[in-house]
Amino acid sequence: MAEVETNKVLCVLKTYMKSLMNNRFLLICCTPDQFYHFIQDINNEIESKCFSVIKTQDSDIITLKTISQALGIIQSHIRSDYDGIVSELDSKYSSWKNCKEKYQGISKEVAISPHTDGTFLEGMFPAKTTMVKISPPKLLLIQPIEYDADGGEIILVDGKKVLESILAKRPKLAKILMKPLCVAFCRDDHMSMNYPVYEHMQDDSIRIHFRYDQTTFAPYWSYEAVKFLHNNYHMNPKCQILIVDNHRMLHDCGEFAGNRKLRRVWLYDDDPIILKNVHDIYRNNRATMPYAPYIPLNINNASKYKKINTGIRLDKSLYNKGKNLSFKSYHKFEFKEFSPVAILYQALQPPIIDGIRKPLKPGGYSDSGADIAYSLRSDNIPIVTPVDNPSPISDLDWVFPDTEEGISTAISKGAKTLWANTILFDTHPLNHMSFREDIKLVGHLPSNVHKYDNKWFTNELIKNNGILVPHAILIGSSTYNGTDTYRLNDITLDILNQKGIRFPAVVKPMRGRGSQGVKKVDTIEQMKEHAEKLLSTRTVIDGQYCFAYGDTLILEEYLEGEEITATIMPPGTYDINFKNVAFNKYWHLPLVKRFNHNNGIAPYSGVVAVIENSSLISNEEAQNPIYNQVAQDCEKAAQIMRPLHQSV
Repeated sequence: MAEVETNKVLCVLKTYMKSLMNNRFLLICCTPDQFYHFIQDINNEIESKCFSVIKTQDSDIITLKTISQALGIIQSHIRSDYDGIVSELDSKYSSWKNCKEKYQGISKEVAISPHTDGTFLEGMFPAKTTMVKISPPKLLLIQPIEYDADGGEIILVDGKKVLESILAKRPKLAKILMKPLCVAFCRDDHMSMNYPVYEHMQDDSIRIHFRYDQTTFAPYWSYEAVKFLHNNYHMNPKCQILIVDNHRMLHDCGEFAGNRKLRRVWLYDDDPIILKNVHDIYRNNRATMPYAPYIPLNINNASKYKKINTGIRLDKSLYNKGKNLSFKSYHKFEFKEFSPVAILYQALQPPIIDGIRKPLKPGGYSDSGADIAYSLRSDNIPIVTPVDNPSPISDLDWVFPDTEEGISTAISKGAKTLWANTILFDTHPLNHMSFREDIKLVGHLPSNVHKYDNKWFTNELIKNNGILVPHAILIGSSTYNGTDTYRLNDITLDILNQKGIRFPAVVKPMRGRGSQGVKKVDTIEQMKEHAEKLLSTRTVIDGQYCFAYGDTLILEEYLEGEEITATIMPPGTYDINFKNVAFNKYWHLPLVKRFNHNNGIAPYSGVVAVIENSSLISNEEAQNPIYNQVAQDCEKAAQIMRPLHQSV
C-alpha cells in the first residue's frame, strides 16, 4: 500500500494558525505550487486506488483540517465541531460506551462491520433561510490521535471488486442490488428510506449504499453479498491520515482492547442544491429531520455547503428492456424490466365435465395466491393488487377473482402478466377473452387442463408410453369413451385378480382435488359400499340435481409405502440462489414427502393444510435410487404430455 510522503510539505503546515474568529492565522512556509502538486498526488492515488495514506509528524488538528479543505468542502456530521471535524470519544471513558450504544453500525463490543459512511444519508438539511441537499460523503478522512490498543485495525473492502464478483457469480443478485427500493431502512419507527445498493452516478461511476450489520441492518441478500468481500488490511497507526473514497470503498473496524481515539472528516464532491427555506421550517423539528443522527446539526456550517452530491437513481429510462448500462469498469449491465403481475384466484365454479363438477376449494386458492404476490413483491417484482396497500393478514387484498370483471380490473390497473393460480377449463374467461399482445399468462392452457385433469385419461396416456401406474378399472353405471366400465354388482374377486387388483385398494373420482371422495378399502364389500355412496350422492348445480362425484369412478390397487410429491418444471434458464441455471429438459424441484395419513389416504387439503403433513426429503434420503427413479418417471411423463400441449 503506497504512502504519500509529506515531510517535504508538512513543514508548511505548522501550528501557527490564526483566523478572524480567534485571532489566529495559517502561516504557509512554501510555494502554493508545491502544496498544489502534493494535493494532486493524493487525488491521483485516490482516483487509481480509492484510498491514500499520509504520514504526519504529529496529531495537530490543523494538519488534518488543512488537507481536508484542500481536498474538498467539509461536510458536517452530527458530532462534528464548528469546523466539521469529528473528534471521537476516548474509548477509556464511560462516554464512549454511551456513544457506542447509539452509534449505527456497531455489532460487536467495539467493532464496526463493513459499511459506507453516511449510508442512508439522503435529504434536505433545514438552515435559517435555505434547505440544503445532503448525501453520503465522497471522501472520508480518518486519523488516530491516541492509539494504545491491540486490534482495532481499519479494514478496507473494495466495493468495485465486490460488484465484479457478484456479476460473475450471482448475476441476478447484481440486478437486485442495482434497483431502487433494494434497501429499505427505517429509523425512529416513522421513516423509511429506499436505495439501490449500487447507485449509478452522473459521471458513470458507482456509489455504494452498503451496511452489513446483523443487529441493525441485515437484508436477505447481504449474507450472499458479504461472501464476495475482497479485503485490504491497514493498521492505521497513530497520527497517520487515511483517505478513503467513501462511494466505492467499504470500511470497517476490528475489535480492540485498550484505548483508541480517532478524528474523522467527511468531504462533499460536487455542486450543491440549495433551496430557499421560504416557510422558515424550524430546524430542530424532528419531523423535518428524519435522517438524524447523520444529519448535520451545526447550522454555523450551513454557508459552507457548496458541494453536495446529487447522484441519480436507476429508473425505467436507464434499464429499459434490451438497453445496456456501461460504467467506468467497462462491465455491461443488462436489466430486464419485470412487467407488473396480477394473481388470479378461483371465484368461478367449474362446469360439469364427465358428469362431475370439480369441488371448489374454500377461498379459491386466495391464500396461496396472496403468498405468491407477497413473495414477488419481496423480490422487487412489481405486482398489481385490488387495494393500494394490501394487508399481510387479508388474502383478498392481494388477488383478483378469475372472472371477466376481475381479469379486466387487473389489466386496467396496469397488470401485464396474469398468474392463473386457479382451476382452468375450456370455457374459462382466459380461454376466450381478447387480450392485447403485451398481456402474458403464467399457467397452463385452459383447454389442456380440461383434458389432463381427468385422472383416467392421463394415467392411460403415460401407461401406454411405458411408465408404471397402478392397475385400475372403471366402475359405474355407463361406458366411458369406449372403455369398459364394470357395474358394481358384476365385480368379483376373480375379475379384480385378472386386472391385477388385490385388496386393499383405492376408490376415487375421475376428477377432483384434495383427496375428496378418495378412500382406501380393505374388502370387496367395503369397496362396493363406498362406491355406491359416491355414485348415489347428488348435489344441486345450476338448479338441477347432478352427481356430486360423477357417474364413473376409478378403482385401483393400493400402493404400500411412503407417498411423495414431485413438482416438474419445463426446460429453460432459471435463477436459482442468484445463479443462472440452464435445463435442456424437464426437471424436478426437491421432492416432498407426505405423512399423517388417515387410513392410508392423505386428509382432504381443505381441512388439513398441506404444510401440516408435508416436508422436504432430507439430503440423505435424496440419495435413495428409488426417489430418483420416481422423479425421473415424473419428468418423463411431462415430456410425454408436451407434444400434446403443443398440438392443442
